[in-house]
Amino acid sequence: MKVYQIGSRGIGELIPIYNKREQSITFIEITGAKNVSTTTILKNGKAVHSRNIAMLGKLVASQYYGYCLIE
Repeated sequence: MKVYQIGSRGIGELIPIYNKREQSITFIEITGAKNVSTTTILKNGKAVHSRNIAMLGKLVASQYYGYCLIE
């Protein structure tokens, strides 16, 4: 299965990982600069997005919690 994300910098392919036991899915994005972002979505729509970036010799990390609309 191929998964793509449309963002402000174009379209990027994501790596999907399905967790059958938890009924969740995680998407891994590796940017052109080799930074990594992950988004995990539970069956009920709860989600977490994490980003870890090395920029100008420093680590920049962020994490957001929220919900995804599942249609």
